[in-house]
Amino acid sequence: MRYIKRAGMFLLLGGMLMLFGCGNKMYKIDYCGEQGCYEDAKDSYKEGKKVTLRYGLIATDTNYSFYLDDEPVDYKYEDGAYVISFMMPGHDVKLECRTSNLMAYTRMAVTVTNQVKTADVWIIPDTEENRKTTIWGTATISQLGAEASETVYLNDSADEAGMYLIRMIDEDGMFYSADGISLEDNQSIVIRETEDRIVIIEIYDVNGTKLTEDEMFAARL
Repeated sequence: MRYIKRAGMFLLLGGMLMLFGCGNKMYKIDYCGEQGCYEDAKDSYKEGKKVTLRYGLIATDTNYSFYLDDEPVDYKYEDGAYVISFMMPGHDVKLECRTSNLMAYTRMAVTVTNQVKTADVWIIPDTEENRKTTIWGTATISQLGAEASETVYLNDSADEAGMYLIRMIDEDGMFYSADGISLEDNQSIVIRETEDRIVIIEIYDVNGTKLTEDEMFAARL
């Protein structure tokens, strides 16, 4: 009888260990050869555990982004390091840090003159992604008054071949846009309204010579 009770206890304990131990399985992180860049990074973590890592090898003039199994992972800059956090899934994962050199970009000055109404103006790279979105972030020039001019400094990259999208929303809720605008250093943009109330965008070179003139798309928001 004692043997049977003892065997039953062993079976019960074994079942409990199987039941509660299944969530304690460890899974590996592939750091893509950069494990030493993450402070106190372990080879593996338990499934369901919140993993918090600090990436401290930060260079100037460099953009950083982090991907878990090729999907963007949340991170923030804190006390001189990037802090990455995620829940460990039930499988091995790959954590990758991707960088881009800011020195690939050169700053160029562009002067914008608004001859319509007070408006927010966005000047953004002409990419397929930017053409599809209606969210452009902070305005390049905020509340540019009618008959006012302002010089801004843009990041120019060979990847976009100097082509930009111009977006403008005036104080009356009118939206204006122009695509495929070519810009170079020290050029000027003039946005004006014709007698027929058509809004035109003009590009001038450093000597004041008009290079292009295009009608802007207009719609009320």
